[in-house]
Amino acid sequence: MILSLPFILILAQPDLGSATVLVAGVVGILLLSGAKRLWVLMFTLLAGVSAIAFAVSGIVDKYQLRRFDAWLNQDSNEPSLQRIVLQVRFAKRAVASGGFFGKGFLQGPLTNGAFIPVQFQDFPFSAIGEQFGMLGGFVVLAIFAIICWRVWVIAKLSRNRFDRLLATGYFTMLLFQIFQNIGMTLGVTPVSGLPLPFISYGGSHLASSGLLMGLMQSIYMRRLR
Repeated sequence: MILSLPFILILAQPDLGSATVLVAGVVGILLLSGAKRLWVLMFTLLAGVSAIAFAVSGIVDKYQLRRFDAWLNQDSNEPSLQRIVLQVRFAKRAVASGGFFGKGFLQGPLTNGAFIPVQFQDFPFSAIGEQFGMLGGFVVLAIFAIICWRVWVIAKLSRNRFDRLLATGYFTMLLFQIFQNIGMTLGVTPVSGLPLPFISYGGSHLASSGLLMGLMQSIYMRRLR
């Protein structure tokens, strides 16, 4: 119940994207801490029921519900869904048009032509795919894989239980955020306001990411030797 309180408060903002990131982090911590699978299942179900209740009650904005509708109907011509549908369609087209090597820095007509709204925050991977191609996309994914792997190693080498759970929570949150942002660019997941770590524009997000990486470095400095 205590763990579900922050989720409900964030969801009431409404900020469904950040709430799902919190759920991912808490589930990772619960699994590693040795909590009973029943407790993990109960927390996940409670989070899901809370999200449904907020949606039915109207607390969650309608535009957030339309994102799920647009994700399930990506070829829809429904006027209320066109902004989201076209946003994802142009993002996927930008990634596909980049080919293997891309069109060159600042040479992408789709990502430079304002066809993708809030691209610098929500869809930066579309610009990477169009301008630097599949090769550039794989390089970015490889860098993310190295970062996630290092955070996982830090969790394994941590000196005490608190440090281990903190690192594990950040690992699952980071992994989920990367998957969600790149996934919505490719149409695999619903559109959300989650930024791509270390790449999306936003001072507060970059500051919090840097703070968490600093905490990981602190845990590593106090690791088991």
